Amino acid sequence: MERNVVEVCNLGIFITICRSVIILARYSFNLYLPWCYNDGFEKDFYYVLKRNQIFQITEKEKYSVDTELLKQYFPMDIVTKGLLEIYQLIFNLRFEKIENAPVWHPDVQLFSVFDKTTSAFLGQFYMDLHPRDGKYGHAAVFGLQPGCVKSDGERQPAVCALVCNFTAAWCA
Repeated sequence: MERNVVEVCNLGIFITICRSVIILARYSFNLYLPWCYNDGFEKDFYYVLKRNQIFQITEKEKYSVDTELLKQYFPMDIVTKGLLEIYQLIFNLRFEKIENAPVWHPDVQLFSVFDKTTSAFLGQFYMDLHPRDGKYGHAAVFGLQPGCVKSDGERQPAVCALVCNFTAAWCA
């Protein structure tokens, strides 16, 4: 029973943090929006596609935010571990790293995904986080095998790959 109370308290803290982040995001967006309009950006589809670039320019020019400097306070391994823990908590999942998995590069990691309550195997995902020659140049999630129920009634697990390009300086 005590563990459940702790989990509920942690979830309450997490929800409070999420609400605070949403409030800050809305506030930040309202700060950025007038600057965008003044510089000729329209709030349309093009704007939506370019908003991250616009935010980065605004942070650097108007607020002197150095994102490269900020990265030293968020080490890649700790951020990744924390995000995986958050996903497991929110979606009631359990991730297990597969050691010595057959992967296309030594930096790639493979995880199996299980329902935390039933221990049912749900699928797998690859994490390919670092840039290298010949690799896809943006961030994306690629579905490698869809999860579905086959004609014989057996469930085919989903498999996907998270492909990013976090720089070595951040990951060091």
